[in-house]
Amino acid sequence: MTLDVLDELTLARLGRIEVWVSLYWDEPYNTAGEFTLEVRPTEENLSLLREGRWLRRSDSDVPMRICHRSNENTDSNLVVTGFPGTWIFTKRACTSIVKNENAEAAMRRLVSSMQPWPKLELGAAVGFDTTYTAQTSGGSIMDYLMTIGAACDLGFQVRLSGKNDQKKLLFEVYRPTADPNNRFSTKWGNLQQAAWAFGDSDYANVAIVQGAGEGDARATVTVGLTEATGADRRELYVDARDVQPDEKKGEDKSVEMTLFNNKGGKVEYTRVTDSEKFDQLASAIMAQQNVPDIFKYEWMAFPAQVLKDMYQPVDDIVNFDDPLWADVKTAADKFVMGGKHYVAPISFTVGTLMMYDQDVIDAEGLDDPYELYQNNEWNWDNWYDMMSEFVSNAPADVERFGINGWFQTQVIQQTGKTMVNYDGEKFTNNINDPDIERAEDLLYQVGKNNLVNGNWLGNAKQALKDGNLLFYCMGTWAMTGNNGPSDADTWRVVPVPSDPNTDEKYMTSDMTAYMWVRGSTAKEAVKCWYECCRMANTDETYKENGKEKFLNANPNWTEDMYQVIVDCSSSEYNQVFDYGYGISSTMSDDNANEDGNCVTRKLYEYTNKADDNGKQFSWTELRESYSATVDAELKTINDAVVAFNKKNS
Repeated sequence: MTLDVLDELTLARLGRIEVWVSLYWDEPYNTAGEFTLEVRPTEENLSLLREGRWLRRSDSDVPMRICHRSNENTDSNLVVTGFPGTWIFTKRACTSIVKNENAEAAMRRLVSSMQPWPKLELGAAVGFDTTYTAQTSGGSIMDYLMTIGAACDLGFQVRLSGKNDQKKLLFEVYRPTADPNNRFSTKWGNLQQAAWAFGDSDYANVAIVQGAGEGDARATVTVGLTEATGADRRELYVDARDVQPDEKKGEDKSVEMTLFNNKGGKVEYTRVTDSEKFDQLASAIMAQQNVPDIFKYEWMAFPAQVLKDMYQPVDDIVNFDDPLWADVKTAADKFVMGGKHYVAPISFTVGTLMMYDQDVIDAEGLDDPYELYQNNEWNWDNWYDMMSEFVSNAPADVERFGINGWFQTQVIQQTGKTMVNYDGEKFTNNINDPDIERAEDLLYQVGKNNLVNGNWLGNAKQALKDGNLLFYCMGTWAMTGNNGPSDADTWRVVPVPSDPNTDEKYMTSDMTAYMWVRGSTAKEAVKCWYECCRMANTDETYKENGKEKFLNANPNWTEDMYQVIVDCSSSEYNQVFDYGYGISSTMSDDNANEDGNCVTRKLYEYTNKADDNGKQFSWTELRESYSATVDAELKTINDAVVAFNKKNS
């Protein structure tokens, strides 16, 4: 076996390596992969093995890019390291949303839509029928590919093809029949002493920055050497949702940040990927190095991460009997472990709204959903009847649907019930609750009667464009900004319809809340930040300013439409949280399950839609399929609760 060294741009062979001290070569399936080559530091080797060039093994068509070289080992040998051709995708960033899309098609679409790279083309499509049913957005192209590949058991590679000036790099999606990893080593150097090193693997010159907003409505800016192209262009994705604007430059700073700065506070952010956040937090806590003070509440934070001692109670810095916290005390009481609060709720916003076109409603002679909502008559019965009538009245050559989007969980939680209950001491299985069964039976009928458009429609503009969909249900990010109504549109919004069997108001909540990280000693600073956040969300002047900013940014939203958001986020509504999303990987983590759906999500959604095999489950079937799993997962978490309480008593 020999190693060819290829030119970075033309892929022409520049030389050959036939003798080395050691070689480690890892061709990945759907991860990053790497290689390490150790050779004697001859003049030829030093000249030939330079950053940016490609290595190709004589028995493989997967090239590796040289990204780093050094003589940092005890033998003063030349050590060259790098990554497979998929390294290219770490230098291209993307803001697209991928959900409910053929996995292979999505991966090829992402690669084809990125800024070009020299000699890189799409290889032949295989035609895998696997669907990526989870959602991912924002990051490098490599982040997307690894996420989709892991969820759908698909590999991806960049393969060298052709000869002479016809050489090219082909991106391909595949499933191997054998282990692609090969490792060779006769001797490994001890990398301890620094001498010299050159590398460009971490270099970037273009940043694609996403700031405030959600989904396609997030503010997006491209900065840096934007004129750079080809191999000279190295892109980096920056998630700047929490990064505050520069007040000195006249940019609009958040209210809470302004209040905090005025009190002498300063915030430093640590950026991590969504898939790595908990692992990196745990590592920081264990090492007691670079421990952050606060962490945003996430599904898995409670109870799973609390039981792993990753957070400390907030009772020493938050008095939930104080008027400042009165509106969120009920929610805070839902996140108690061992008699202590672990979550400091800041604010709530409606998780989803139903958007519709008033012109379509009027043309079909249907009752106005907004008027029904105003009269406290907007419920499951009216919703179902309207969708049924709309679909049944479709012209012979037109396919109509009643609804698209994310609504199943919200419909079920209008009962006020969740799949997992918690009384402050024990988590219990609630899937046998008769109210949940009623809601699941309704969703089954909605799916069975073809009222649901099961395709992923990325935003309201796409969903409502042709008048053949009655309701689009999604977060406000999909209905605002570029996704919102145009001047001529007559769109309106209402909440998810209520359960006709209850007079209580429930809302599946999107909660902004913070955890106090274990190991943080910045007690007074954290307390101050929490209070600034609460003031920003309770002071009437600040709230009115927030309304003005929203309506200025969305001029075709009416005040009535905005008021729906305000109403649903108010204390009139009981905020609903399901602990099932915080129990374990099996119960709570979509990406940890082979089909991209955790058990809790399946319980909420699978009576309404077909699985990957085209099977739509009745609630009886679904409940029986997962009851034992839920019981087992809850036993494990309850055992952890007992141990936690004993340790902290």
